[in-house]
Amino acid sequence: MGNSVSFNNANSGSDTLFFTRRAAAWVEHKDVGRLTVGRFESAGVVATIDLGGILQVASSSVSLINGNFFVRGPQGQFYSVTWGTGGLGDPAANQGRVELVRYTSPTWQGFVFDSSLGERGDYWGSMLRYANEFNGVRVAAGFGYERIRDANTGVTLDPASPLFVGPQPDIDAWGGALSVMHVPTGLFVQGHYMGAEYSINAANAATYWGAQNAHRDFTFWLLQAGIAKNWFGIGNTALYAEVAKVDNAAANDFPGRNFAGSSTFAAPFTGTATQNFTTVNGVTDTELSVWGLGMAQNVDAAASTLYLGYRNYSADITCTGASTAAGQCAGASGGTAKKLNTDDLHVVLGGMIVRF
Repeated sequence: MGNSVSFNNANSGSDTLFFTRRAAAWVEHKDVGRLTVGRFESAGVVATIDLGGILQVASSSVSLINGNFFVRGPQGQFYSVTWGTGGLGDPAANQGRVELVRYTSPTWQGFVFDSSLGERGDYWGSMLRYANEFNGVRVAAGFGYERIRDANTGVTLDPASPLFVGPQPDIDAWGGALSVMHVPTGLFVQGHYMGAEYSINAANAATYWGAQNAHRDFTFWLLQAGIAKNWFGIGNTALYAEVAKVDNAAANDFPGRNFAGSSTFAAPFTGTATQNFTTVNGVTDTELSVWGLGMAQNVDAAASTLYLGYRNYSADITCTGASTAAGQCAGASGGTAKKLNTDDLHVVLGGMIVRF
């Protein structure tokens, strides 16, 4: 029925030597539901549910594709901040995969309930999803909540080392989605709104995103609309337009921070002047605006989808730090907030997916 966004980046270090995407087993009964044990997607925040058939080219995450590109300035310089995860965009595209116990209920009147408990009991989530059709109108919706207190795996895989266990977050995240399609005409509207509240954790105030007194809570909304019909007899053709905004994703990482890589948990990249990477000083607020359009063409006989889309990314970064290069924030550290001069990112994405 859709996908979700995880606000937990725990255990990233534990997969350094051997990465396991999923390793789980389950038992299921049609009247009781399914119980899953192992490494699997958690229940949690619900993102856009795709009824238009455009997920391949217009993901509900605006940082899943091209998110590791660096933001550039008006003179061609690279800033030490990326557009995606670890930078200005949303945390991820799917539910976090952790070691968990997850329960999924049977479908009742179109409703499905999920709940999961992960790690050492300090990462849990629940979500309620719904899908049905009334007089040619297809509806899908969902709402989820996550509570994250799971400590981040540290910089070493040695459990005897004091660096093995990283700082502990204190995050409440929630999000809901609604999608509607008029089946006879193929017109559809879909989207989501989500947020995360970062509570103060004094013990880790200098080492974990969202832990400082000056932290910024995260919000992210996405709206997509278009039409999907089988005009040519080979499968649905979907045409769409979209708009999205992500507020304070980067400011959460280390409010008032410098994008220079001075701390393991403070910046997405360590840049140097000799590599043409410019430090961004005293970040207090960030905003990522995205708009796009495109198409997806199903070829039913070949179980394939052709797609082509465009997305425009625009960054709005507020800083108070000292100016060290052209286009940066002006004024002394802690001074008047100014906007960083940035260039937009233009992304054209095309391809084909074949389902085996």
